[in-house]
Amino acid sequence: CVQIIQHGGTLAPVFDPNQPRSLIRYFQDLEDLFTRCQVADDKKKKDYAVTYVPVAEEDIWSSLPEFKDLTKTFNDFKDAVQSLYPTSSSDRKYTVNDLDLLITKYAREGVQTIEDLSSYYRQYHAMSTFLIGKNRLSEGEQSRGFKRGLSDALWARIAGRLQIIFPQHNPEDFYPLTDVYNAATFVLHGTVPSTSVLSSPATTSPSPV
Repeated sequence: CVQIIQHGGTLAPVFDPNQPRSLIRYFQDLEDLFTRCQVADDKKKKDYAVTYVPVAEEDIWSSLPEFKDLTKTFNDFKDAVQSLYPTSSSDRKYTVNDLDLLITKYAREGVQTIEDLSSYYRQYHAMSTFLIGKNRLSEGEQSRGFKRGLSDALWARIAGRLQIIFPQHNPEDFYPLTDVYNAATFVLHGTVPSTSVLSSPATTSPSPV
């Protein structure tokens, strides 16, 4: 076990301060090693915890009262560390601001190919679904937000496809995100059967999502 948990070892836990959410995984991996290596002493656990992090983080963590006070448990120390990184909490995995930044990124760079679309959708779906689960986003906001990352020209084509698939859809209602994605996938695969579909009034004046 000395070889397993030595500093710089291939199995050593990793925490990246630039990715605060990695803190949860860091402590989980650390505690797995404690179990495997039968490390039970709280002081030793704290010492190991500061061993694998960057020097700047080590200085901060080791200055915490919960690190120095021998009456404080490892869990006390862990809670104190996590309080230094508010966004590391699983309850704050993603924020509405994270979603807005993603939308802005793809609106600026453009969704040109099926690969661009897939990358955008995977990230957007993960973030927005999490936010819906935390009651920080509605399904309507989820669908409308996805549209904001697409160009007007691309959205006109997607809206045309949606109107073909769902001719009875109320223009005042939003399309579910999966339906928007499937329509976008169809459009970017270049399988629209006729240019007349793209030039019809229904496609040049897209329905709101």
